Amino acid sequence: MTARVSHSVVTESEEQTIDLGRRLAATLRIGDVVTLTGELGSGKTRFTRGIAQALGVDPGAVASPTFVLATRHEGRMPESGAAATLVHIDAYRLRGPEDLPLLGWDRLLDGSSIVIIEWADRIGAEPLAGVEPISVHLEHAGPESRRIGISFPPGRGWSLEKSPAAAPASAHAGESSRPCPTCRTPVDPSSANAPFCCERCRLIDLGKWLGGEYRVSRPMRPSDADESA
Repeated sequence: MTARVSHSVVTESEEQTIDLGRRLAATLRIGDVVTLTGELGSGKTRFTRGIAQALGVDPGAVASPTFVLATRHEGRMPESGAAATLVHIDAYRLRGPEDLPLLGWDRLLDGSSIVIIEWADRIGAEPLAGVEPISVHLEHAGPESRRIGISFPPGRGWSLEKSPAAAPASAHAGESSRPCPTCRTPVDPSSANAPFCCERCRLIDLGKWLGGEYRVSRPMRPSDADESA
């Protein structure tokens, strides 16, 4: 029996973790299931945002643990441009496999979508019987660094000769990219929404201003009124 193919990578920043997710997306096929495990704050959602970004999905729509257990996003395959549905399951709030019918579990695994499951260890192995997932485990390797183990089904895999930071830049990230002030996703300065990654993050930031969450750090000066006139 052919063995699974495993790789281990250490990323040194959130941007590198996101970029590694983008690189993984280039290997995906319709029907693939990607399981993510790791403790809180290990970077599972960042990694998922990288996959979403490569599939043309707004990364700002990929949220950390929420009351929404499964979200569908319409995107496209990175190489062919073919339409692809990304299903993001956040199992953090599940009690166990008994809650899976609430998600329409059988329909989600019908092979028509790419399915990403955060906190996959909470649903156990039995619901994934007969599925050969791409397994991703993330753990802290330092304040900003993460050790990420990726296990592919037999016959699948990739070359990791380059470090995540040296991977080809996407339309959302380049040498001069900066993190989005809202979700910290790398943003190309030439993007229409810069310095934000998307319209959603821009509106979130605007809402914080309107809601009084931000404060001016110095007293008003007479010149400020002149400049706004």
